[in-house]
Amino acid sequence: MVAGYTGTEPPAEEILSLSQGGFRSQASESSITAAGVCLDVRVVTPGASEKTDAICIRLAEAHRRTVEVYVPYRAKTVGELEYDAAFAMEATEFVPNGP
Repeated sequence: MVAGYTGTEPPAEEILSLSQGGFRSQASESSITAAGVCLDVRVVTPGASEKTDAICIRLAEAHRRTVEVYVPYRAKTVGELEYDAAFAMEATEFVPNGP
């Protein structure tokens, strides 16, 4: 587990950057062999032309590759979500001990 505190409530990008730095550090020390993070994002799904809300599950294996699995969703009613088919793609920005 990674945690960070800057003294204020930072933007989400800063929190993600701090977390990923912690994962990289742990991977370089062989403390972890993989890391994962979930994000609420907007993404263009295969076959679409506009962005939609999605859950992104970013998984990285130390010294190997990173994959992002997207699960598009939309609100049906208050507190109820409807999910579309998941899709995945290789990623490069979150390899724990990568370049």
